[in-house]
Amino acid sequence: MNTNKFTIVAVILIAANACRPGIEQAHSSDTVPIHVAWRNHQCRSDAASIESIQDADALANWWQPLASRQLPAKPLPESLGTIDFNESTLFVVLMGRQPTAGYDIELYDDRAPVQRASLTIPANWKKPSPDMMVAQVMTSPCIVITVPAQRYDIVSVQDQHGNSLLEAHF
Repeated sequence: MNTNKFTIVAVILIAANACRPGIEQAHSSDTVPIHVAWRNHQCRSDAASIESIQDADALANWWQPLASRQLPAKPLPESLGTIDFNESTLFVVLMGRQPTAGYDIELYDDRAPVQRASLTIPANWKKPSPDMMVAQVMTSPCIVITVPAQRYDIVSVQDQHGNSLLEAHF
């Protein structure tokens, strides 16, 4: 009789623990969809950085210096103007000033890991190969990405080899 009670208690404890996140699950991360909404090679940034855009006013303020470089001023691209900030957050990933054409930022996955309030953007810095013919012009590549709206305190960019390229705290 005692053996049956022990077995029942053991089964209940095992079942209860199976419903709780284990050590491996507590340290794992979820993913969210990530999408490039806009990209350019002249984003007027001297240094690599990540910027957060939380609403339409912030987007307009970010866009204004880029638009004013063209005559007539370029309107906000439709891909950015249709963002619903109730559902999406924008991050601008800037590569900083580069010495030639041929530099770019590319996502290597369409999902981004999120752990608590930390977002990891899966992107590679693309550089021209040494034997590639490129225009001798200063560039400043950037991408604007969308992720589901939520609070992100730390945003980092990590390449496909796990190397951290950039990190920002918000």
